[in-house]
Amino acid sequence: MSHMMVELEEGKEYSYRVKAINESGEGPPSEITVIAKDQIVAPDCDLSGIPDLCYVAKEGSTVRINVPIVGKPAPSAIWKKGHVSLGDSGRMSVESTPTLTTLLIRDCQRGDAENYTILLRNTAGVKEAKMQIRVVGKPGIPTGPFKFDEITADGITLEWGPPKDDGGTEISNYILEKRQSTANKWATVASAIQKNTMRVTRLHDGTEYIFRVFAENKYGVGECLKSDAVVAQHPFSEFLSY
Repeated sequence: MSHMMVELEEGKEYSYRVKAINESGEGPPSEITVIAKDQIVAPDCDLSGIPDLCYVAKEGSTVRINVPIVGKPAPSAIWKKGHVSLGDSGRMSVESTPTLTTLLIRDCQRGDAENYTILLRNTAGVKEAKMQIRVVGKPGIPTGPFKFDEITADGITLEWGPPKDDGGTEISNYILEKRQSTANKWATVASAIQKNTMRVTRLHDGTEYIFRVFAENKYGVGECLKSDAVVAQHPFSEFLSY
């Protein structure tokens, strides 16, 4: 049998007397003297809500990572990005209660992708837990410059490189556009290109063109790579003109 005593003062000595009672009467009392002390529990945290200890955040979003914590006395909580402790200023801030520690990231950026450490500490010990933040978003600019090949009076073969930054996920396709150098309006050549090269046809002989290409993934379309101007013409035209 047990009984919980409440509203005690830490460090104060208390004496208790217990005796059993039945139909025959009361038994002899037992006495115990104790000093009230707070229960001490080593700090710990629960990262089970983060699959594979990797939190995936979308670029530009507001990220709030809540991690349940335990410990008596209530542990202090420090978050580190890499080896740098995070404060409560700028885009990143840390909020903690006795049962929860929270990392808040406003306007999440690609540079926020890193290994993070949670350091919990109280008089019973220290707990260190690690997790990763991965930031995904639109892809970067395709790698240039453009390469031109097989230039004829009505067609040009274009080649470009994949973006150095794929946005954290696979590139699904490329979008290629063209315009005449004297015009302002772009026209779509193709919007579901699977390779880093394409043959553009139906051009006009002697006309100067500019091309641009975008990479796309499931998070959107990135910025474009623009080509230098190139003239659609028969490869021997410049020699025949003399």
